[in-house]
Amino acid sequence: MNHAYFVPRSKFLEAMDWWRQHHGPLHYMMHANTGCEYLDHSDWSMKSNNYPEYKQSLEGLWCCKQGPPGCSCDMVIYRLSRPSSDPGQQCLTAAPAPGRSLGLAPCVDLVASWGSTRVWRETQYVYPPTVGEADAFRQVEEFNGGSGSGGGSSDGGGRCIGASACEVGATVGLERCAVGRRATVSWVGERQTDPLGSVGALRCDTCYGPPLCVVPLQRQETIVLAPCNASANVWRRIFLD
Repeated sequence: MNHAYFVPRSKFLEAMDWWRQHHGPLHYMMHANTGCEYLDHSDWSMKSNNYPEYKQSLEGLWCCKQGPPGCSCDMVIYRLSRPSSDPGQQCLTAAPAPGRSLGLAPCVDLVASWGSTRVWRETQYVYPPTVGEADAFRQVEEFNGGSGSGGGSSDGGGRCIGASACEVGATVGLERCAVGRRATVSWVGERQTDPLGSVGALRCDTCYGPPLCVVPLQRQETIVLAPCNASANVWRRIFLD
């Protein structure tokens, strides 16, 4: 069984000395979190002398495989926020490959969500304060489906939420992820500790002019673009990682 622990930079030397002295027969690896996960888990890592020989595979890394520095990600689901009198729980979901449509489907238990098309990878490639908001590069990427490439590599593989056109009522589906340019769709809202998830909107960042957001068409499961006003704050963002 593997365990992972986050160690603040200020405690790195203390933690490293402790593991050197107390690891016993256990083997361990320590690595930096620079945002370049391929190198963090290989060339830039430090292993104990008793670490066994093994064939390392880096393809299972969740995101930021090739950076850029500071890249990070979270696994989330977007649950449609409904009045407390409405017992239905609907989540934003992707059609199985090779389809490109988005829709709503019943939410499932959070533990079981990992194997579903309701899981999304929010990858922050470059964002404030490193750059201004207009130059930020963030994407909402499909976690489970697609071609199996991409996955936060910033290489254009995989599928991301995107719009067919930049106009009110345009259908929103899955498009090829962007490559180092203006992001496709990103979350607009505050991260909160509320276990039910913070409420916010999904903004289409490829569209210039008045901001447009991703919303479900009334009384239907079709996902479309609408003006980014208070009525666009229809999603409850729940973290899985």
